[in-house]
Amino acid sequence: MNHNSPAGRSGDDEWLTSGEAAETLSVSRRTVARWAKSGRLKSIRTLGGHHRFRRADIEAAVRAKGAGQ
Repeated sequence: MNHNSPAGRSGDDEWLTSGEAAETLSVSRRTVARWAKSGRLKSIRTLGGHHRFRRADIEAAVRAKGAGQ
């Protein structure tokens, strides 16, 4: 699912929901939310209060997770 320009932000980045990020990282949505709150994952908030994650950031987290970090 592509999410372009959430919360009025500009750019051509592809954005993921918490569920999509969780699936990509093979963790629960709750874990993704905790990681976002702690700053481990960068996210923005939509006007409705939902997290959105840049696909590139999630892919980088997958690579780091695979490297044991």
